[in-house]
Amino acid sequence: MNWIDHEYLVTVMIGNSREGALVAKRIYKLTQKRTHVFAEKFSLLQRFKYITHKVDPWRDFLVIESLIAFAQSLEGYHFPVLISCNESSQKLIEKYSEILDCYYVSVKACDITEY
Repeated sequence: MNWIDHEYLVTVMIGNSREGALVAKRIYKLTQKRTHVFAEKFSLLQRFKYITHKVDPWRDFLVIESLIAFAQSLEGYHFPVLISCNESSQKLIEKYSEILDCYYVSVKACDITEY
């Protein structure tokens, strides 16, 4: 079974970049599920497209704490996947991979475009 076909898939992204918008659109087309996005601010349109989680002020430790708290709030059968869409989110995920790997499966955006 492929991770994107998981019945209880929960996709999560850090930041609201243009690359992230394209990935979220692709995920929605494949799964009919909206993506959770953690960012400092959102436009009105983004609030309708995504499930938004505001992190303000934008500091690494606050982002990581928010991601962990979100993952812990999910039921045990959910399958959270953390998607890196750009270099800055990839670096953050790599920097804190030891703790994030306890809660998320981490993938790169390019892995989604293959489906």
